[in-house]
Amino acid sequence: MGQAVKLRLVVEGLEMAGSMESVYLDAARGDLIYLSEDILSEVIAGTADEDLPDWEKEPVAQARRILEGETAEVYVLPSQYDLNEFEIMEAFCGTVAEEKDAVALYGTVGGRGTFGRFKDCLRRLGLEKRWYAYRQEAFKEKAK
Repeated sequence: MGQAVKLRLVVEGLEMAGSMESVYLDAARGDLIYLSEDILSEVIAGTADEDLPDWEKEPVAQARRILEGETAEVYVLPSQYDLNEFEIMEAFCGTVAEEKDAVALYGTVGGRGTFGRFKDCLRRLGLEKRWYAYRQEAFKEKAK
C-alpha cells in the first residue's frame, strides 16, 4: 500500500459498514469511500444517468473508477455480513465472569431483534462500555 493506512481508519470502515452499502479503503489517499448498493448496481448496469443531482455525481464517478480498475490501491472492506457480529457477540458472552449475566446475554443472541435485545441486556447489566471495547478489538483483529 502507498501510505501506511491507520488501523483506526479500517476499524471505522468496518463499524460503519451497513447492509445496503459497500465500504472501500483508498490506501493511496488514506480515506474511506462509502457507496450504496443502488449506485453500484446502476454503474454496473450502465444506467447511471449523466443528469444526476450534484450530490450523486461524485459517488457515481468513484464507483466507475473502482469498478473499471482505475484506482490501484482501493480495497473493499468486509461487509457487516462478512464480519458475523453474532459470532463476536457470542464470544463476548463467554468472557463475562458472572454466570447469570453470561446466560442472560447468551439468551438474547439469535433470531429477529437480536441486536436490540443484546444491547438492552448490556445496558441493564452495566456492560456496554466493556462490550464496545471488546467489539472494537474484534474488528481490529479482522482488519489486520
